[in-house]
Amino acid sequence: MSESDNVIVVGAGLAASTFAFQLRRRGYTGRVALLGEESVHPYDRPPLSKELLWSANEFQPRLLRDVDDYAEQDIEVRTEARVVGLDVTRRTVQLHSGDHIPFSRLVIATGSRPRVVPGIATELAGVHMLRNFDDCLNMRAEVAKASHLVIVGGGLIGAEVAAGAAGHRIDVTLVDPLPVLLARSLGGVTSEHVTRMHRDGGVDLELGVGVKALRRSGDRLAGVELSDGRVLEADVVLLALGSAPDVAWLAGSGIDVRRGIVTDSHHRTSVPGIYAIGDVAETHDPVSDRHAVIEHWMNARDQAVALADAFTDADGGGHVHLPYFWSEQFGTRIQSLGHPDPTSAHHLLKWNDPKPGALYLFGAPDRITGAVGFNAAARLMRLRPQIIAGATWAEAEATVFGGIRATASS
Repeated sequence: MSESDNVIVVGAGLAASTFAFQLRRRGYTGRVALLGEESVHPYDRPPLSKELLWSANEFQPRLLRDVDDYAEQDIEVRTEARVVGLDVTRRTVQLHSGDHIPFSRLVIATGSRPRVVPGIATELAGVHMLRNFDDCLNMRAEVAKASHLVIVGGGLIGAEVAAGAAGHRIDVTLVDPLPVLLARSLGGVTSEHVTRMHRDGGVDLELGVGVKALRRSGDRLAGVELSDGRVLEADVVLLALGSAPDVAWLAGSGIDVRRGIVTDSHHRTSVPGIYAIGDVAETHDPVSDRHAVIEHWMNARDQAVALADAFTDADGGGHVHLPYFWSEQFGTRIQSLGHPDPTSAHHLLKWNDPKPGALYLFGAPDRITGAVGFNAAARLMRLRPQIIAGATWAEAEATVFGGIRATASS
């Protein structure tokens, strides 16, 4: 097999797996190899902060594909193959073992890593972060016997774990310096909605205050010291401080990196023949004319499909990507679609049949730019073509939500 048929994918998560199988689906016959740092084949990560954390009888990750599927499609998966360097001149990646893997085209899909605040004692027993399945198992074993759980960070993972803990009658406190939950991913009225859900659900919220230090007793966690001097009792802490693209291994490689790996709208990096997709990529959005890192499951999948189609000159059907994510908290499905700018005006739709739900439209009366729904799954997804087309609020309501009584606010 010639070098021109050698596609190497750094990473073994959703974006990497989706890309590899889409290449095969589109008829690509060259070599495809995935390099993953964990000991298992690609698996689904969202359940780590949801049902898997509370399951007493699941001890294996939920694989995205059966292991045999990779062999059947002639997709190589190298586990425990952590990549530590890239030589763009020699066209090789270096593994922690010292091996050098040549490539003709390289796809970087390394995802992100949890943020760590300098000075926070992450090495203490009882302190956890959630990135992989082993993290989930370790935290699950401790939280099951915890007297009090403190979660530091009010983003998606922190909020999901807090809701799950409260649902399992575990005393839980969530700390965040911002005044509302999900402030960075939602913001405005929808973050206020989520914050009310948590208060009503029994989560003790410490908002508008930060964490100064973790107290210790020997090598074990003993409490959480807040920035205002108070100390919270805690025998288990989850640090859910967000994440950052996994790009440290690219230092000195010549790849253009800002927050993530900078790419154009076709996922091409600054070096020809090298691409980036998923959480690690800072991709140009031609609609907003901005670069952004979008750390959501659907974005990783969509970018992987689009890049595989481009590799094989396939017609992807003219798919227009809209940012989308979802979360499950207190039995409520929360979904965000498009660009729901919390600083813009909003239009609120509410209903009670078959169960209470709400949908916030964002933008302006003459153009919808995004929406956030609470128990509004089908109704929200019907808005996709309207958001792409820039429909008016009235058109969105009349076309998708006809007959639902709505109230408007701005």
